Amino acid sequence: MRENMNFTNCTRATEFILVGLPTVWGMENMIFACVFLLYLLCLMGNGLIIVMVILDHHLQKPMYFFLSNLSCIDIGHTTSFIPKLLVNYLSANNSICFYCCITQLFFYFFFGVTEFFIITLISLDRYLAICHPLRYATIMTSGVCFKLAMAAWFGGLFSILYQGVLTGSLPYCTSNIINHFYCDEGPLLKISGGDTHVIEALGFLLTVVVIMSSLIFTLISYLFIICTILRMPSTTRQQRAFSTCASHLVVVCILYGSVFFVYLRPNVKNSSFSRLKSVSILYTVVAPVLNPFIYTIRNNEVKDAVRKLLERKNPGGENMNLTNCTRTTEFILVGLPNVWGMEHMIFACVSLLYLLCLMGNGLIILMVILDPHLQKPMYFFLSNLSCIDIGHTTAFIPKLLVNYLSANNSICFNCCMTQMFFYFLFGTTEYFIITLISLDRYLAICHSLRYSTIMTSGVCLKLAMAAWFGGFFSILYQGVLTASLPYCTSNIINHFFCDAGPVLKIAGGDTHLVEVLSFLVTAIVVMSSLIFTLISYLFIISTILQMPSTTKQQRAFSTCASHLVVVFMLYGSVCFVYLRPTVKNSSLKAIKSVSWLYTIMAPTLNPFIYTIRNN
Repeated sequence: MRENMNFTNCTRATEFILVGLPTVWGMENMIFACVFLLYLLCLMGNGLIIVMVILDHHLQKPMYFFLSNLSCIDIGHTTSFIPKLLVNYLSANNSICFYCCITQLFFYFFFGVTEFFIITLISLDRYLAICHPLRYATIMTSGVCFKLAMAAWFGGLFSILYQGVLTGSLPYCTSNIINHFYCDEGPLLKISGGDTHVIEALGFLLTVVVIMSSLIFTLISYLFIICTILRMPSTTRQQRAFSTCASHLVVVCILYGSVFFVYLRPNVKNSSFSRLKSVSILYTVVAPVLNPFIYTIRNNEVKDAVRKLLERKNPGGENMNLTNCTRTTEFILVGLPNVWGMEHMIFACVSLLYLLCLMGNGLIILMVILDPHLQKPMYFFLSNLSCIDIGHTTAFIPKLLVNYLSANNSICFNCCMTQMFFYFLFGTTEYFIITLISLDRYLAICHSLRYSTIMTSGVCLKLAMAAWFGGFFSILYQGVLTASLPYCTSNIINHFFCDAGPVLKIAGGDTHLVEVLSFLVTAIVVMSSLIFTLISYLFIISTILQMPSTTKQQRAFSTCASHLVVVFMLYGSVCFVYLRPTVKNSSLKAIKSVSWLYTIMAPTLNPFIYTIRNN
């Protein structure tokens, strides 16, 4: 037997190979897109619940406190393995280092076990709220809720700590291929060299004690809840009570059923991993995505909170009644900042810059398509950047020129919302593409020997698609929220296009949620892109300075200098305009002037900077 083999002098594996998701031939790209989309939905849905519970005092109750904890867990649970899964797919390299694998395993089970404790607390909360409503407020105080949540998190930590340490200390000498799409306990123990009986016994006990006791407690509490609901004289109260519980039971059935199938067995390492991988998708990917949508769709309080958040009054008009107001059907754009008597000159300059932008960026796209020497990763991403620049400027400049010629600065409501959506879609996607160009330059200069094997045409296409989808889903919900606000107070937008700040300035409802989302997108997307770009260029400069040939140094600097010019112009101006908690209360006069840099100047200069500086 394998347990009797001598592993004292064996060489432990330094990395593992993950087999990956169960695939159907020819459907790999579809599976990648689905996983990526589900992960984004999970982040946005659960992130929205956390933000709403923080912002809306009506949701600062025990149930929603525990629900926000569940959302934190779902984000942590999926983030422990999905980013690595996506990176492995894009790079066509399924390796994971030993310590990364053990860390992934630890956090995966830490969030997973804690989730069952939190679901038990939600069951307890619903039991007390429905069966003991008079004593509920005195029992479930904020202090008690905080202590219960802390106990759940610490319970999850100490439940899996010893098992994780034992798993990490095993000798992995027989094989390094893990038959799963993440580092799960069963597939990892399957390839471990030592005796795994203690770890498997602990895993089985953990499943029985924690998960079974959680399920039993949840089922008993819901039996009492159903009995109490059936005794209620009012049908309306019965429906409301069932509404708050039905969503919880859906989550319970999906989660407990799939986890029992996978983990409730004495010998997990000898299970059929092909079936387990398919079932694992239910509780690792699908359940965390469904949680926020199930709770928000089925729960009237959350729906009411969203509606109130959108209808709440802004600081200038708290006393106005916006519920029955007539929404404006068109806006008036103030236009470009101008100097008296220079209107024709400004119009001519904008027209010329727009034509240069179209011709310059169009030429790059055409050259990359026609010239086989330019069909390389850098120029592929550069052609994507040119498409973005054409789309970004076309989102607002034609309307700006038409308004000037017709002396009519109006724009219809739906046109304004569409303009804003495409403006931010192209704007956000641009940062993802610039990050990819930084990554491409880093690999080309710092890892030149492996560059062609890493940055294949398939990998480049997947990275570009991820950038476009990332830009789309980053601004989708924010765009929907902005369009649903009541615009009744004014219809004059103090800008030359429909930008977020000036539009929110005239919105009648409460814009805090939209502004928080806008600030988060700017902070996460723009700042993370900037940090990644700067770090990659530090490595690039360090590598260039170590080159023995002056000619090679000059050529490397030539390919990077143009990129850095764009980076400083773009990031500087955008951070000035958007990196502030309340964009609608900013100085719009200064913002309109700075907006020239990233809306008109940068898209026009991009093709000329790249072509002039690049040999």
